[in-house]
Amino acid sequence: MALGSSAPEIILSIADTLSNLGKIPSELGPQTIVGSAAFNLLMISAVSIIAVKDEFKSIKMVGVFLSTAAFSSWAYIWFFLVLVVISPGVVELWEALITLGFMGILVIVAYCCDKAHKNKENEQEQRLQEKKKVTRTALRILVKKFGIKSVLKVGQGDQPEQDSYTPMTAGDIDNINFYFRELLEKDPREATIDELLDCTQAENAVERIMYRKEASSMVRRREFMRLGKGEKGQVHEEKRPVMNPSTTVCFRHLNYKVSECNGHCSIIIEKKVPKSFSFWARTVDGLAKAGEDYEGFNEIITMQASETEREIRIGIVDDPNWEPNEEFKVVLLDAENQ
Repeated sequence: MALGSSAPEIILSIADTLSNLGKIPSELGPQTIVGSAAFNLLMISAVSIIAVKDEFKSIKMVGVFLSTAAFSSWAYIWFFLVLVVISPGVVELWEALITLGFMGILVIVAYCCDKAHKNKENEQEQRLQEKKKVTRTALRILVKKFGIKSVLKVGQGDQPEQDSYTPMTAGDIDNINFYFRELLEKDPREATIDELLDCTQAENAVERIMYRKEASSMVRRREFMRLGKGEKGQVHEEKRPVMNPSTTVCFRHLNYKVSECNGHCSIIIEKKVPKSFSFWARTVDGLAKAGEDYEGFNEIITMQASETEREIRIGIVDDPNWEPNEEFKVVLLDAENQ
């Protein structure tokens, strides 16, 4: 944009300079180019900042930004030194050659920044693939332990069938959901059965065919239900049966999904007893860490006899990093166990 708008002035200035070598520059001299470049720099920056919506702004390619800012600033400083300090009012040949050399340095630095950025992206992608490979292996172990049918039902938000010799615990359910989220990079309940099956991909073709055959029969029997996609902001996930439900206080929803830009997560706690009751609510780190990704919560809450529910808010830290799958837990305990 800046080069396109300044190109006509640069061409005219070069033509004027070549036709008036050794003479006093005309009004279309170096000052015109400097003024136009400064105007473009300020206007482009202003428009770029205003165009972005009212949300967190971050610089994606810091190296490119720093090199551009450094060379842009040095260009004006060098121009001042040439025309005012070193040889006032005159541009000597050696000064012009050095200026041309700066352009070559800029090209080399820009190439190095671009190369470093691509290498960093490749390293991140490689680490992500290695992490997914480990996650896929862990999920396959659970598939062999509980069966593909139970694992897929958990992935779709249903309760597994507890008819095997190894019953599935709440920790196993959390692990299955966590592995699916890591591999799919979204809520597994929003995924299709084919997407879930791809996460449990077996090593040999025969086993893959058996898994897909079992999943197809489950679809025909309507054992899976697709949940609607969440709205923007905070999403309250659907309830599911709990193995050992509390008889005093509980969460209205077992899972909450919230974007960082939302600023907080509102959690509703329901009281089941018709009397005053005190309990301890605190957060427990998962992939999300207190202080870095969210504001920790650790308080004793007393609900009066007339109260049936209480809302608590957990602050969410909005940082520039993309973190789609980080999570933490909120646990309710007897106040005496604090």
